[in-house]
Amino acid sequence: MAIKNKIVTFVMVVFFAVVSLFTWIKPAKDFSTAERRKLAKFPQISFNQILSGKFMTDFEKYTLDQFPMRDNLRTLKSLSAFYVFNRSDNNGIYIENGFASKLEYPIKEEA
Repeated sequence: MAIKNKIVTFVMVVFFAVVSLFTWIKPAKDFSTAERRKLAKFPQISFNQILSGKFMTDFEKYTLDQFPMRDNLRTLKSLSAFYVFNRSDNNGIYIENGFASKLEYPIKEEA
């Protein structure tokens, strides 16, 4: 195996280990100011929830909400979509002439 492959493998293992460790050490947040919503809490562990699969579903929501640097990664994603990939929208929000707007479909004429 080439030395380059060993270095890349080592760097990736260290990266995943550091992110995993940081995820478990970092205190959980209750609220996301950027998204204006409550974040998922660590689910209760019970035998019935494990058997039904509800624990893993709730745990996935918890880990997605509590991922380290989540807001920074969301910002990076939206900036890259807008400036690097020239997308006109990000999650259905369009920015044009300094204004942000969302298109609703189907159109609600009475609104």
